[in-house]
Amino acid sequence: SPGANDNASGCAAVLEVARILAEQPVVPTVEFVFFGTEEVIDGNPDHHHFGSRVRVENMTAEERANTAGMLSVDMIAYGPDFHSRMMRRGPERMSDIVLATAAETGVHMTFKKDPGASGWSDHEAYELAGIPATWIEWRDDPVYHTARDTSDHCDPEKVRIAGQLVLDVLRSLDADTLESLVNR
Repeated sequence: SPGANDNASGCAAVLEVARILAEQPVVPTVEFVFFGTEEVIDGNPDHHHFGSRVRVENMTAEERANTAGMLSVDMIAYGPDFHSRMMRRGPERMSDIVLATAAETGVHMTFKKDPGASGWSDHEAYELAGIPATWIEWRDDPVYHTARDTSDHCDPEKVRIAGQLVLDVLRSLDADTLESLVNR
């Protein structure tokens, strides 16, 4: 599919957040990563998330210990409902922070458990490694994974809301919060 919502929308928001943080740094060190090969291939439920899995597998013990959290920004341009999602197999603190920040800034967002046994976004490898992780998305998009997942289908305001939320979360992470995240 053309991939406008899944996941050019997330990439666009992350690039804008990176541009803003280059001019207005925040307390945490922020690593921006764009992963490839997220979708299930060959119909095999274990063949997916190759990029994020490789990244986590190649992290040193020190990098894992010092990674306070991960936000997967995936499919944020279409849908009536905004969610923080995780599998509930790892620390929930990052999802809690995202939801609290949304509430504080007037963004209507709810928690929705990731329905996949192995995770439906790149938060999966981080969460399973014990790193606080969450996936933010607008849901449901009836045209993702189809030829109709084009830019005219996307709502720029939803992308803006999601990107602003990510920026607000990063700005809220002070030294004490970061310490609590790494002391898991």
